[in-house]
Amino acid sequence: AREVKETFRPSVTSIMGVAMPKSKALETWMKNMGHYSDVVRDTSAVIGTMVHRCIEDLLRGITIDRQYMLNMIHSYNRRIWVLTMDEEELMYKIRRYMESYMSFYNKHQPRLIGNELPLWDWDYGWAGQTDQLYAIKNKKGEWTPVLVDNKTGSQQTEKHLLQQTAYSLLIKKMYKIENLEIGILYVRESYRNDPTHTFK
Repeated sequence: AREVKETFRPSVTSIMGVAMPKSKALETWMKNMGHYSDVVRDTSAVIGTMVHRCIEDLLRGITIDRQYMLNMIHSYNRRIWVLTMDEEELMYKIRRYMESYMSFYNKHQPRLIGNELPLWDWDYGWAGQTDQLYAIKNKKGEWTPVLVDNKTGSQQTEKHLLQQTAYSLLIKKMYKIENLEIGILYVRESYRNDPTHTFK
């Protein structure tokens, strides 16, 4: 039998934080912002968590309306965002991100296979939880399994692709999925007219 101490596996996010530390650009930004950088950074993280939850629940068939968002906001103990905005502005930002997500959904019409899948295997030294596993039509019109990670922050394609690759190895091993592709969905709050997104 395996010993209990062998069951621990660090998350992919934790490993990436060590293997790929902050970029010089981010370090410079934090220095320029001073102590306020913590507020901006942590507020962005909270908003990202809320957007992830909205996407997850939307795919479960839950209506994402004003009351849903108010209930969600009030359920979070970490309210660092109150230092920079009120509830109405926060909900506005979340709506913008969700409209961006819907631009992806309407364009690709993905079929949901798995939602927030926990990932872990004895043979790998990491664990984690992915966002969504979809079936999406490729250029030939064939339905293909695609592991998608949602991002609300800046596009760090190399780092995010490495993260998705690590997840895909676990997915293939645990769920026996062949021909798995990976994708990163960058949803955004800022757009002029119609909602846009970037899907790589």
